[in-house]
Amino acid sequence: MDRRTFFTITGAALSELASDWATGPLAAIAQSHDGQPVGEEFVAFLESTAQQLPAHAAAQPQHTLTLLDAHLSTVTELLEHGRYTPALGLRLHTLAASLCQTTAWHRFDLGRHSHASQHWIAGLHNAHAAGDHDMGAGLLSDLAYQAAWRSDHTTAENILNYALARAQNPAARCLLQLRLARTLAARGDRNEGRAVRRALTAAENTSTTPAPTGPPGAPGCPKPISRWTPDKPSSTSATPAAPTTSSTKANDCCPRAGARHEGCSSPTGPRATST
Repeated sequence: MDRRTFFTITGAALSELASDWATGPLAAIAQSHDGQPVGEEFVAFLESTAQQLPAHAAAQPQHTLTLLDAHLSTVTELLEHGRYTPALGLRLHTLAASLCQTTAWHRFDLGRHSHASQHWIAGLHNAHAAGDHDMGAGLLSDLAYQAAWRSDHTTAENILNYALARAQNPAARCLLQLRLARTLAARGDRNEGRAVRRALTAAENTSTTPAPTGPPGAPGCPKPISRWTPDKPSSTSATPAAPTTSSTKANDCCPRAGARHEGCSSPTGPRATST
């Protein structure tokens, strides 16, 4: 067994990372000017194949993960040593973030949680470099999910609040508020009822906000923010000490450590609808 599987990133470190993301300036895209030029056609090829690979995960999980890792390694190599235009740099960082998110869910499904965290964090850095706040918020949301799965709901709450600081797309903000309500409800503290209802109300209000429209990839257009959707009620969910209608609704699907999340649509599980 891989000993690194037992290594965990502390909740304080994750909260600090989320805080830096929420308040820090955008990173300038760095590139090497002495490497081989990166062509637009090759980047398009990588983008196309990266979109197709997750569909084969259920039938060929081991081979799919190998190919996803190879794609991520290639994109990382191009970013570190290639010569490319700023526009291609944005696409490469976005692709790297998406690949990190997909491979992180693979690790999560295999029980390699420290590796999953590392991939989500790497994806967060790439999304930040690409200036994609919604993708960054989605990656933070995945880290929050993992924290809640470990019953560290304080860390999950901190991460989700920081994610909300920069998430722009209404669908992204709605899902983040729902997850915040769930992790608050999962604590079982009767004093959390008001906070749970506040998060649910914010989610409901955000869901009625028209989403930005425009060509695919345009700033502000809807993007997937995670690999899993809101959950279905589960009989194994924790219940607050004094549940209200709102807190019960929010808490129905909070993850529990050691239990597979029914609504989690990771690459090796049922597919999720994008928000």
